Amino acid sequence: MAKAEKWGVSDELWAVVEQVIPPRQNTHSCGGGRKPTEPRRVLGAIMFVWRTGYPWRGLDVTGLCKGSTARD
Repeated sequence: MAKAEKWGVSDELWAVVEQVIPPRQNTHSCGGGRKPTEPRRVLGAIMFVWRTGYPWRGLDVTGLCKGSTARD
């Protein structure tokens, strides 16, 4: 099992959390910008940090998502 799958968010939890996440609004002045990271993947990274105490800046090497993305 890959690390990203091990720390993934279950379907049951995601069904509850997805309802309270506001829709993303593109704030880029020209309507472009970088494609956002999937919210479910970010939640998995946040939960990884909460469960393990791993530092936010160390998330980049885990493959879950960027530390700055999860922290923001």
